[in-house]
Amino acid sequence: MTIGQVAEIFVMAVLGMIILKLGIRGTLVLGGCSYILRFAIWSVIAMSDTVGDTVVIIAVVSQSLHGISFACFYVCAFIYIDKVAPEDIRHSAQATFGISLVGIGPMLSGPVLALLSKAFGDGESITNFSGMWATLSVIALVATAIVLILFRDESNGDAGQDTEAKPNSEAETA
Repeated sequence: MTIGQVAEIFVMAVLGMIILKLGIRGTLVLGGCSYILRFAIWSVIAMSDTVGDTVVIIAVVSQSLHGISFACFYVCAFIYIDKVAPEDIRHSAQATFGISLVGIGPMLSGPVLALLSKAFGDGESITNFSGMWATLSVIALVATAIVLILFRDESNGDAGQDTEAKPNSEAETA
């Protein structure tokens, strides 16, 4: 995981520029696409009967996608919440989002893992890792498509476009 964490540091160092260039939605989609690619790579690797140098190199390099996926999806989402939440509830909004990520999310994904374990294993453990990783890639694809289609940036404007605050009343335009 160290490779993923190092990549994460580099991506976070330039995340502001990525958000300015792609906007919040584009950055979230980039993070989602990196999940799709990462899981797809692992699915293909799991199909291999032999583990040669090339497979190991691809597996190690694919771990760098963790930096893109984590920073562009999770960190960007926290940045967005910080931008849109009113100041008096900003901390509560961040805490609620964090709880949903590390509390509710894993609780809801447990039954999905049980289904995957039955579909790609013996119910106790997964034996068809290629199928499992491919399924996770499809789940990431669907989630990324939902973000692409339904997410609307409600901050001061899409970053990378017109980021100037728009006047909301006649008093502000005077």
